[in-house]
Amino acid sequence: MSIEPDTEPLWVAQNGNNSSTNLTQPEPTQPAARQQQQSRQQPEPTSNASIFSFAYYSELFDVDTNQVLGRCLLALNPFSQARFFGGGSSDGSGIIGTAGEAKPDLYGPFWISTTVIFALFFSSSLTGVFYSMYKGVDYEYKFEVLSGAAMILYSYTFLWPVLLFLIIRQVLAQRVVSLVKLCCIFGYSNVIWIPVAILAVSPLAGAFPHMADLVRWLVVGFGYIFSALFLFKTLKPILVSDDDDEPAAADPEAKKQGYFLLGLIALLHVALTISIKYLFFGSLKELSK
Repeated sequence: MSIEPDTEPLWVAQNGNNSSTNLTQPEPTQPAARQQQQSRQQPEPTSNASIFSFAYYSELFDVDTNQVLGRCLLALNPFSQARFFGGGSSDGSGIIGTAGEAKPDLYGPFWISTTVIFALFFSSSLTGVFYSMYKGVDYEYKFEVLSGAAMILYSYTFLWPVLLFLIIRQVLAQRVVSLVKLCCIFGYSNVIWIPVAILAVSPLAGAFPHMADLVRWLVVGFGYIFSALFLFKTLKPILVSDDDDEPAAADPEAKKQGYFLLGLIALLHVALTISIKYLFFGSLKELSK
């Protein structure tokens, strides 16, 4: 008499479980791969958005705080080896991030220019108050200076890059230059004027007006040097030398034209610096009249 077991042997059950798991394992990988493909394809409609759509401009303001601060630090330090677009130096280190974060933005240029306008106006007004208190006269706030500063800074940040973009297309027709990238570069170059506005405040302007004016000339001059070096370092790969994103033309004539444009940019930057000096930090003698 033989007794048959009611259940299958243990090794049969285990093999059955393994076979079932082996059959079911590939199934979750298929939707995961589909999700990855869909996630990669999601940004495409936004990047191909029309220039007249809101999605096109929303991309230009889609940046985080770390990226904006990192670009501000690079604009304040033109001697850094890190690349402004790409976020890394030659050894791969940088404060912005990876090369995937090389997309230019307009968020930083807009708010930097706005901050510079109010910072320069506040610095000029505070110096005027100190000088008027020393002379015993009432200081009159010049709000027309604020509107003039807004016109100068916003034009330099957004209108001048448009003109430069058109000049590049005529002079260097073979080059492919992004207008948004130009606005981004010139916008971040204005960040140097924020510490300039702070250092230009002269509490002892009434007692030593000539010395205070000399100090402000030096401060504004250093602001020009640092911002001009940043512009030269960032625009030279675009206009003259070889770059991964903006490959330069091989003929020497194109490089001469690129250096000519760099000289034109430097001259316009001189005009901006002089305008800032005389608009916000003019002669202190005018305040007592």
